[in-house]
Amino acid sequence: MRRMPSGSSVAVNRMFRDHPLATPLGLALVGIALVGLYFFVMDAASTHAGIHVGVLSSSLMLGLGMVMLLVGALTLPIGLVTVARRRANPVRLHCPACGYQSGASSSRFRVQRLGGLEYSSVTCPQCTWQFTVDKYAHLH
Repeated sequence: MRRMPSGSSVAVNRMFRDHPLATPLGLALVGIALVGLYFFVMDAASTHAGIHVGVLSSSLMLGLGMVMLLVGALTLPIGLVTVARRRANPVRLHCPACGYQSGASSSRFRVQRLGGLEYSSVTCPQCTWQFTVDKYAHLH
C-alpha cells in the first residue's frame, strides 16, 4: 500500500515547484545568516566575560545554519534547470473542442490561475470552451 506524503512534505514540494529559484536562494541566505550570527555571538561571548552562550544552543545554531546552506546550495542547480526547461519548452495550447492552437499571431487563450490547485483554467478565444492545463507550465 502506498503511503501518503505528510503535510510538511507536500508544502515543501509545492514551495519548490512554485518558486524554483527563490526557495534555494532563501535557504542559503538564511543559512549564511545563522552561521554569521553564530560567529558574531561567539565573538561577543569571547570578548565580554559577562555574556554566557550555551554550548548546545550555539552548536545547534551553527549546525542548522550549515544544513540550510548546504540544502540551498544543492537544490539551486535543480532550480536553475527547472527554470531553463520551463522557458525553453513553452506549452502550445490546443483546444480539444475546435482544434484552435495558440501561436504568435493568433488570439490569446484566457488563462485563469486557480489558487491552491495544481492546474489553471483556460478558455478558448474561438469557441469559449474551457479546459485545464498544468499550473506550472510555461504557457506560450
